[in-house]
Amino acid sequence: MLKKVDESDLKGCVWAEPLPIYRKTRVHVEIEGYGKKITTEFKTDDMDFSKKASFFKRALFERAEMMSQFDFRETTTEEWNRIILELEEAIKCIQK
Repeated sequence: MLKKVDESDLKGCVWAEPLPIYRKTRVHVEIEGYGKKITTEFKTDDMDFSKKASFFKRALFERAEMMSQFDFRETTTEEWNRIILELEEAIKCIQK
C-alpha cells in the first residue's frame, strides 16, 4: 500500500510580487518534501493576490496530501504547473 503525503513532511512558501506597470502579480511557489523540490512561478491579473497567498498555500498543501508519496516524487514540474493553475482558477471562481 502506498503511503499518503503527510503535511508535516512538506515545506513550502508562496509569495506574491506586484508588477504595477503590467497590472499583474507574479506569484512564486516553492514546495519541498520526500526528496523533491518544486520551484515555479506564474503571473495573474489579480493585483490583490498577496492577500490570498496563505489561502493558496493551504489549498496547495491539501492538494499534495491527496497524493501518495510516490506520486508526489514522480509528479513533474509541468504537472505541478497545471495543478497550480487549476488552484488559481478555483480561487478566482470562489472570489466571484
